[in-house]
Amino acid sequence: MFPLKAGPITRSFILRRTKTRLDSVKERLYQKSTERDIFWLTKRIICHNNYRPFKFIEIGVFKGDTAVSIITLVQQYRVKVEYVGFDLFDDIDEFFESHQAERALYDELPYFEFKSGEHALAKVSRKLNSILDKRCVSLIKGNSNITVPANITAICNANMIYIDGCHDYDIVSKDWQNISQTIELNSDVVIIFDDSTYEGVSILRREIESSAIYKVFTLNYNQFFVVHNTSKFTRIFSSQPIFSSRPIPPTLHR
Repeated sequence: MFPLKAGPITRSFILRRTKTRLDSVKERLYQKSTERDIFWLTKRIICHNNYRPFKFIEIGVFKGDTAVSIITLVQQYRVKVEYVGFDLFDDIDEFFESHQAERALYDELPYFEFKSGEHALAKVSRKLNSILDKRCVSLIKGNSNITVPANITAICNANMIYIDGCHDYDIVSKDWQNISQTIELNSDVVIIFDDSTYEGVSILRREIESSAIYKVFTLNYNQFFVVHNTSKFTRIFSSQPIFSSRPIPPTLHR
């Protein structure tokens, strides 16, 4: 083994590159494990809805990759799919003004960084329109606490809603409050929460579990989903084991 010397390629440079690659591997493992669980749930929803058209709502679109994965999966079953996504997109800097420590953390992670601009509305729109007719895609920019209630009629017939926006309690609880309005008209909607290890999401989960109206199921160590007690999915998922990936230590969060 040759000793590392100061020069064009320094020891610190190699160590940084090695750490970056390890972080990238961890991210891919994390994404694959949670993606597998959501795929399992999506397949069950499609099946028990008799392969009727599937409407997917997402709060927290980021770079659009979760949307692409779910849309592609649904299309494999030759089921018509419609997507509505809510995000700050290009206005994310407004959020990070009050979350500067998180911004610094994200920008060091190979996938969750914002420096590349892949989270911009135009880029996400092109990505989704490359796999789905643009008439079936709606991307709504702005604060979800405002934009979701303003577009509530567009999401009342959703089959699956994925909440993965801001994890602060005051924000995510408001997202839940707005989304839960749709259950009054659509009791069979399945609502998934990401990053349940965050304190705000964890507190909200306990509040939902204390309600007699909803049933909460654990999807994996970092995700759970909610259905109405009158939903057919309460019976379906109560009578079968919930699939869960082998837990991966929560070394990164979004």
